[in-house]
Amino acid sequence: MKKILHISIAVFFIFSTLLVTGCKKQQPGPPKPQVTLNYYRLFDDSDTMTPIIKAFEKEYPNITINYKKFTNVQELADLVVNEIAEDGGPDLFSLPNTWVKSNYKKITPAPSDLIPTEVYQNTFLDIAIQDLIYGTGEKNAPQIYGIPLSIDTLALYYNKDHFEKQLPERGKPGGTWAQLEQDIIKLRRISNNNILQAGLALGRADNVNSAIDIFYALLLQNGVDFYHNNNKTATFANTPATKVANYFTSFAKVGTPYYTWTKDFIAPNQEDQIDKFAKGEISMMFGYSHLYQDVINRIQIAKQNSKPAIELTDVRIANFPQLSTDPNDQLAYSHYLVETVSRTSKHPREAWAFLRFLVNQQNLQTFYKKAGFKPTSRRDLIETQRENAIYRPFIEQLGYATSIPLVDDFKFQQIFTNAITKINNGASTSDILKQAQQDINQLIPSDGVEPPQAKL
Repeated sequence: MKKILHISIAVFFIFSTLLVTGCKKQQPGPPKPQVTLNYYRLFDDSDTMTPIIKAFEKEYPNITINYKKFTNVQELADLVVNEIAEDGGPDLFSLPNTWVKSNYKKITPAPSDLIPTEVYQNTFLDIAIQDLIYGTGEKNAPQIYGIPLSIDTLALYYNKDHFEKQLPERGKPGGTWAQLEQDIIKLRRISNNNILQAGLALGRADNVNSAIDIFYALLLQNGVDFYHNNNKTATFANTPATKVANYFTSFAKVGTPYYTWTKDFIAPNQEDQIDKFAKGEISMMFGYSHLYQDVINRIQIAKQNSKPAIELTDVRIANFPQLSTDPNDQLAYSHYLVETVSRTSKHPREAWAFLRFLVNQQNLQTFYKKAGFKPTSRRDLIETQRENAIYRPFIEQLGYATSIPLVDDFKFQQIFTNAITKINNGASTSDILKQAQQDINQLIPSDGVEPPQAKL
């Protein structure tokens, strides 16, 4: 038994080292056949990925990777689905984490000897384990369906100057929704029900950034079960969800104590929410980590053109508000990209070898330097990123990040955007949510959106 234990520990150590340091060079042997992998990825320029790709190709001279960048999630999703249906498509591609569970049959899981489940669990955050490991092997054995380069969460952006002037006793947003309501009352400026300065961008879905993700977060914080019966049926149209929808829309309803948003505050074909924040007309708004650089760019452009703009140092970020101050009752909504391998790839092992190489510690650090700050997906890089004062909230939220599996992110967003707009216009919240639930159930396949649960 001791001998077996020693062997197991040695094997585990070897695999752990590979994920941290990368793959060892293969010993000289017969020439390997040339392999070309096509990689479709969202958002990152080829200049960002090229150094890592070149390093991998040097390590594996028989493998060439053709990289193609996409900027539209729906375009990439449609292309991949159509190409896979025709037994083609890329070897590797990226997709949102919320899409993986409903599309796992389009993916080839990682070879267990190449990326052992136990090593994956020790390397990546819990949300990646929950989202990307399913019991699809023999006897529900766990299999890995994707690897994230980064894991992002919704956080609260705020104007430091507004808080110093109106709430000097704190100088920053409150940590709970109840405190946020009181902050809004002090921050907003209203004249005859017209919003001159919004305390918070919230209350509608047609002119608020990430509105539906905020709504999802509120549903989860309030304990709403989105599905039941192994995720085969949507069941969110209940009393708690009705209260959440009424609360969400109350920020744009005249007469509520914390009324702070209108349909016309950001009208179509005018400045968007980020421009309004950059000008100092919005005190708080929600966003993911990439929003920070966008805000900074808008401020710099405005200053260059001698237009009103807040100071760069007044752009601050706080954690997503919670229902209570209990540290054991925290939740942040997560949205991130997953790198995976197509079921139609002719070279799935080589493709997974590249993904393993891509997410080793050194290569991810290289990626973060080239791509700009991204919240890490690896446990062993959290402490280093926590030192970044600007982005620290995104790192602090990684331990309690969660999400909702979606059959079709865009169709779900459209359904909920329409529902919230109708509630804004006075329709019955309960009736509208029941209709939204019915519409979503029509999108759910008969086998649901949940693969078999893994025995970890």
